Amino acid sequence: DKVQQLTWLIVLEIATGTHLIVFVITGVVTASKSCNLKPSIRISSQSRSKSWSGEITVLIDFDMLKICQSRVARNLK
Repeated sequence: DKVQQLTWLIVLEIATGTHLIVFVITGVVTASKSCNLKPSIRISSQSRSKSWSGEITVLIDFDMLKICQSRVARNLK
């Protein structure tokens, strides 16, 4: 009876550990995909200083824009 309890405990621990590992891997993959999909705007202008070469990349965080809009609206009221 004691051996059967130990066997079920080991099976339960393995199943729980496997589920936890799958959950963590899914979270990491989802987080990495969402970080890579941030919208970006490339600005290339002819009127820039000649000492700059290449392109300027501007990253826009839309969540931050929403927060700013709500704060500005509150301040205007």
